Amino acid sequence: MSSGEEKKVDRRGALRIIGGTVAGLVVGGVIGYLVKPAEVIEKTITHTTTVTGPATTITVTKTVTLTPTPTIAKPKKLNVAFWVGNLASPYWISCKDGAEKAAKDINDHFGEELCIVTTFDARDDPSLQTSQIESVIGAGIYGATVLPAVVAEAMVPAFKKLYEAGIPTITYDQRDRP
Repeated sequence: MSSGEEKKVDRRGALRIIGGTVAGLVVGGVIGYLVKPAEVIEKTITHTTTVTGPATTITVTKTVTLTPTPTIAKPKKLNVAFWVGNLASPYWISCKDGAEKAAKDINDHFGEELCIVTTFDARDDPSLQTSQIESVIGAGIYGATVLPAVVAEAMVPAFKKLYEAGIPTITYDQRDRP
């Protein structure tokens, strides 16, 4: 291939790249949303000194406000429940791979395991996805969910349960959002 020729990417390759990128961005966004900066606390100290001498009394009051240099809080561990529509498709496999790579990149950056991604395969079945969502809520260990709605209308009750459980949820890939 000469330098003037363009390399063609087949549809499957393009879907893999797009899916992996979307999944990575979504997982990275969840982490960025959940990591909060350290709280800065100011402390005021007042010191009064009184000196009494022959014929005079001197009182000196000194007030100092200490503001510590803000430090970055150590991020908390985050378990992310990540769904794919059906792992029989190369597109969904690339989404899974992208999410896992994003978690690995985050963990490598901080030098410890902070992001754990658990992948669930909905197998294009809304009742299976609903059951999986209920299991995730019941487990009580997940700090975020990232998922496509297999069938948007059918997933509304399950998504409401995630909301009521206080689990941040990001949907991706579907044109119709519940």
